[in-house]
Amino acid sequence: MGTVLKGVIVPTVVSPRAVQREALHELDDGHVVMRHLAGDPQAFGSLVDRYQTRLLNFVNRTIGDRERAEDLVQEVFIRVFRHLHRFDQTKKFSTWIYTIASNLAKNELRGPSPPSVRGHDGPARRPLP
Repeated sequence: MGTVLKGVIVPTVVSPRAVQREALHELDDGHVVMRHLAGDPQAFGSLVDRYQTRLLNFVNRTIGDRERAEDLVQEVFIRVFRHLHRFDQTKKFSTWIYTIASNLAKNELRGPSPPSVRGHDGPARRPLP
């Protein structure tokens, strides 16, 4: 198949990367997670594609600030990327990622934590009055 331009059929060139990305979209979340953990560089992007819009809407409804919601969703994906090796694959990935998003949104609603004063070579100390 191809694209028709002025009555001429021009073959559509499909890159191997596009074929791989399409194949990932057909897999369930658990298999995509396994592919990512096995080193597939396209797999994590597939998870982002699946969840980014849904998580953004969820977090935005929770906190009521679209710009901050975008930041929090980015933080969700950073945490997922860092900790995906800890994900219990007997559970649903969607539940896990929504729990991360929910916890970040709840923390956002609580407001900032009081800052602690940390010495260069010592443990955290109580805030100064």
